[in-house]
This record gives sequence, C-alpha cells and structure tokens, in this order.
Amino acid sequence: MLFRGVPTGPVPPTPLKNTLGIGAGTVLAERMRALVPGTLVAYKEEANGALFQDVVPVPALETAQTSTGSRVPLEIHTEQAFSEARPDFLALGCLRGDPGATTYTLDLETLVRHLTPEELEMLQRPLWTIGVDLSFRMNGWPGDRVGPVAILRDGGRRLVFDQDLMEGLTPEAHGLIGRIVDIYEAHRVGYVLEPGDVLVIDNRTTVHGRSAFEPRFDGTDRFLVRCFSKYTV
Repeated sequence: MLFRGVPTGPVPPTPLKNTLGIGAGTVLAERMRALVPGTLVAYKEEANGALFQDVVPVPALETAQTSTGSRVPLEIHTEQAFSEARPDFLALGCLRGDPGATTYTLDLETLVRHLTPEELEMLQRPLWTIGVDLSFRMNGWPGDRVGPVAILRDGGRRLVFDQDLMEGLTPEAHGLIGRIVDIYEAHRVGYVLEPGDVLVIDNRTTVHGRSAFEPRFDGTDRFLVRCFSKYTV
C-alpha cells in the first residue's frame, strides 16, 4: 500500500548516521502508527530497540548491503529473513526524497506466475541456509547462519528470501536464487518516494530492494523513517 500526502511536520536536516532517532520525533512518524497494520514491534538489534528508525545514507557505508548504503543497489530480501520473529509488515515513510532512489517490490503472486511447477516444488523444500545480519550477530544472536530452510512456506503462501545472505545447498537450489532475482528485475514495481509518502510492504509475501543513488552528505539527502509490525506478538 502506498499512502501519499501524509503530513510530515517540520523536516530536520538529514543526519549523517542512523543512530540518532531523529525521525521518530516527526509528525510523519506519529501518523504512520495509524497506517501500519497490526502492532508496532521493535528489535533490540535494530537501532537499540527503537520503534522508528532513521533510514539515511551513511558516509562510511556507501557500498554496504544495508539500508544505510547508497552507491550500490540494495539487493532484494524479506526483512530479517533469518529470523522466525521477522516482522509481518514494514513501513517506509519519506521525510525527504531523492529522485535517483527507487524502492522496488516484487509480490509472491507475480513471482509464482513466472515459475515452473518443478521450481515451485523445489522452493518448498529446505534447501537453503541464510546468513544472520551483522547487527543481530553483534548483539548476541547465536551463530552466523540458520537453516536449512525453504524459500516458500505454508504451502507456498509465504515467501522468505535474501539475495545477499542466502545460499543453496545444491547447485540447482543455488541457481533458483538467480532465477528469483531475474524475475524480480523483469517484473518489479518501482516507487520514487516523495515527502509525505508512506509505503507499507507485506513482509510475508513481498521482497523489496532499492536502486543505487548519489548522496551529498550535506543535510539534504534522502531521509526515511522505518517501522515494523506484527499481527500477533
């Protein structure tokens, strides 16, 4: 769901790091509470448990595969693919946009339409492992990989995927990672977020990513506020 024209209130300069929680104090963050399905949840490994997190380009992380990267595309994933406590929804609220930054999504229904019956059957088998995000490992997560797991869950009604952190246990399974990426690149939907836009993504059935863009690090860069929710806590 994409909501447009949500009041932002005064927009502070874009910070150079994502640990200050500046976006949480904006009118936009408060309005997002009513737009996100379910109950807002926080994770201690994400911004020290803040309900709302700043998503901004960070100078030292320009080429990192994280929300704070910028000069490389953010590869497609479901949020916290490695965790069974992953959020059901995530929301991205735009305080300040960048015309060069496109957020992309691909939903499960579109993905399934472009897979063969044999591929769909294989995707429901536990043939992949997933790496654990660095922030979670640094904050006490046991081990650095989980699995084996399936990509399609609950009879094919749920999708768990991470292009960067997932590995197949067989050559055929590993090849299906590239197959999903190819379908994403051919059929993805793009959103260039503008101030007052709130994009709500169903993390159970959708992968998302982002194009590369060129930050200036002068207080005028792209500035999003992110939050997570679950239907049951």
